[in-house]
Amino acid sequence: MSRRARLRLFFPTAIVCAILLGVWSNTWIVTKLGLHVAPEHPRFVLVTAVSVFAVPYGLVYSREKQATAGLAVVVWSTLPLFSAIIAARLLADEPLT
Repeated sequence: MSRRARLRLFFPTAIVCAILLGVWSNTWIVTKLGLHVAPEHPRFVLVTAVSVFAVPYGLVYSREKQATAGLAVVVWSTLPLFSAIIAARLLADEPLT
C-alpha cells in the first residue's frame, strides 16, 4: 500500500476516533455533574444500579448466544421504558417528564 493510500485511510479514522473520544469522555463529565443533583439514598442507588445496569446487561449478554441479534436489539430497546417505570416508582414525588 502506498504512503498516499495509507494517509487517505488514516485521516478519516483519526477524525472518527477523535469524535468518539470527545463523546465518550463527556459522558463521564455529565455523570459527575448529575451526581450532585441525584438523591443521596443508598437504596435508590442500589436499586438503580441493579435494575438499570446489572440485570439488563447480564441477561442480554448471557442469552445473546441463543437469540438472534434482532431480538436482542428489540429487547434492549425497551430499557428506557422500564427505566421510566422504575424511576416513577422510586421517585414518586418527582414528575416523570
